[in-house]
Amino acid sequence: MKPQRTLIVIFFLLLISLSFGVKLIEFDNPYSGFHQMRQLDNLGSIRDYISEGIDLSKRRTLEGGYLLYELPIYHALSALLSPSQDKILFAARGVNLVFALLSIFLLFQITRVWFDDKTAIYATIFFTFAPINLMYHRAVMIDISTTFFCLLSTWLLIEYFENRKELWKSFLFVIAGGLAITTKALYFFPVGAIAIANYINQYRPPFSANAINYFKKNFGIVISFLLLVVIMLGWVQITQMTNGPGKGLLVFFDDWNFLLSAKYYLLLIFRFFLLILNPFTCFLFIIGMALVWTHYRKKDAIAIPFFIPAYFLLFGNVAFPHEYYSLIMVPYCSIVAGVGAVWLENLLSEDNLIRSRELTLGFFCVFSSVVSVLIFIINFLVGSPNLDQKPAQIEKEMQSVLEDRQKTYVYVNKMNFPLFDYIRYNRSLYLLYALNMRSEEEIRIYGRPIIRHEILYALRQFGWVEMTKGDIPKKIDINGLQLNHQGNIRYVTFYRYTEAQKSLIKERVSGYQTIYESVDWLVYDLNKT
Repeated sequence: MKPQRTLIVIFFLLLISLSFGVKLIEFDNPYSGFHQMRQLDNLGSIRDYISEGIDLSKRRTLEGGYLLYELPIYHALSALLSPSQDKILFAARGVNLVFALLSIFLLFQITRVWFDDKTAIYATIFFTFAPINLMYHRAVMIDISTTFFCLLSTWLLIEYFENRKELWKSFLFVIAGGLAITTKALYFFPVGAIAIANYINQYRPPFSANAINYFKKNFGIVISFLLLVVIMLGWVQITQMTNGPGKGLLVFFDDWNFLLSAKYYLLLIFRFFLLILNPFTCFLFIIGMALVWTHYRKKDAIAIPFFIPAYFLLFGNVAFPHEYYSLIMVPYCSIVAGVGAVWLENLLSEDNLIRSRELTLGFFCVFSSVVSVLIFIINFLVGSPNLDQKPAQIEKEMQSVLEDRQKTYVYVNKMNFPLFDYIRYNRSLYLLYALNMRSEEEIRIYGRPIIRHEILYALRQFGWVEMTKGDIPKKIDINGLQLNHQGNIRYVTFYRYTEAQKSLIKERVSGYQTIYESVDWLVYDLNKT
């Protein structure tokens, strides 16, 4: 290997290592990051798997019921690799970091097959430093593993089309595609689009003759897609057996109002510039989209300019409220940005504005990475609730009060928290408060100082959390609660109520024994009268 090439490889690997160093920030804090509700629910399910054993046919939520929307492969792996209850978080986040690393390798391979090594280097760096990946690659969420399964499917598919059409590739494609579909079906959308692009590129009229010839030529992959359809339909039936009848995959298409919302399109622009990509890579992405469209029409990569906008138009009803649904688009957007980066590098070189292509590559990669890290710091460390320690305080105080994994009903006085807690959970409220556009009272009314899942996970309980706005609950009906929850409630707890309010509560819950009382808590055991 040439010394220059060796330096590029070392530089490349060093940057990737640094990205994982960023992803280790707040690694040991279960309450850090975004979408804590989803993350903590997953942690609760993993904890349940360790205690009760792994059962892929159902997943217990923090509310105590069983749901099965996604095959819990990620939860099972995390439970298997966790040596104890105390190591769940490290196992869960470690599993996703491994999936993220494998995704980086696959993205490099996909890009070099479609384009070249330099484009692959750019795409890989843009991907691993994408702000949304810096935030979510260490999150306790299933999306990172599903993205890997989809990238593996993409790589196997293009290897089948571009090189030898070997049977083992079809076999592995079915496995990878089956895992992708059963964990998050809509993430498989790009793979299907690439297959369609391959068919269109090879189309020669008439239709019937072309279809037959294509089937003969690509027998293995066509059969694979048919098998995946069967797997998808079978999975829908399995989920309905656990969850009861529902819309299944049709839930993604039950609301199209977002298409008429200007807010959605403004949000998309914001996410492309500050989450999926950054301002610099977004500029390269625009260039790359034009280049792929004009220069690669006969390549399967031509699917990318179509399926990226199509994804956000077809699945906007879930992508709108949940930014993490954009994760599957990050690798393909990074590929396109890589195409733009190579073009810009060539342009600067041809105009004699640069003398060293290697230095240009290094500058583009470092500059993009620094911009992404700065965006991450603003979003993750300044604009997120991870610095709030209320859940940790709950866990420390209550760990010996309640028996683990019981069903608990928690009343919370949402108005009796420090103001700081409210603005940490809402970046918009944080900005409005900083600009003096919201009063403290408004902040307390519209904000939330803590989320339900944080309380349940910290208490190590299943159950429900009801928030009241300053007053004690209007109706404390223990018998009614038990009736609504099939008599399974063990504890009723009251959190952040004043001493005067706790006195009134004691009068209303006089038939049951108080097992714990502190400044913040009042706890009743319904098994003790």
